[in-house]
Amino acid sequence: MDNSISLQRRAGFTLVELVVTIAIAGILIALAAPSFVTTTQKMRALGEANGFANDLQFARSEAIKRGQPVSLCVSSNGTSCLTTGTWQQGWIVFADPLGDLTVSAATTLRVQKSWIGSDTFKDLVAPSTATSSITFSREGFLAGSTAIVLALHTTPSNSAATQCVELKRTGRQRVLSNGVGSCT
Repeated sequence: MDNSISLQRRAGFTLVELVVTIAIAGILIALAAPSFVTTTQKMRALGEANGFANDLQFARSEAIKRGQPVSLCVSSNGTSCLTTGTWQQGWIVFADPLGDLTVSAATTLRVQKSWIGSDTFKDLVAPSTATSSITFSREGFLAGSTAIVLALHTTPSNSAATQCVELKRTGRQRVLSNGVGSCT
């Protein structure tokens, strides 16, 4: 009889063992949480930067295909360009045969709605005159500028998550992580 009672007591966990296990799990979660937030910010910023770079590539390829200028501009409503807006408000890609940033329903190729978060693009080449439109010539070159570098900063601020979209005069674009090339 005594053996069966002692076997029953050994089969479960004691309260002390359970509390220690929960405490260790809590400590591990507390250590992992900041890393998870940083990773989430990095992935969100990378997705936003890649989305913008994809639309730049789309606009460039459409300009070459159509044999006429194609532009991207900041737009909060998807039907007209803003001259002082910021890219996180959204943008439109449209055929721009006269190069005058005039949008119509017939020329609109793609619309990007505003971002839900408060991440921001900052122009690193000309910070005082933020770039609110980009035009590709029919040859696929960047019209009117030598280069553009837009840095995407996360909110809350996390420099490790910063991503940049670099656009060369030749029309080539690439996404850079913080500390690579001109991305700061």
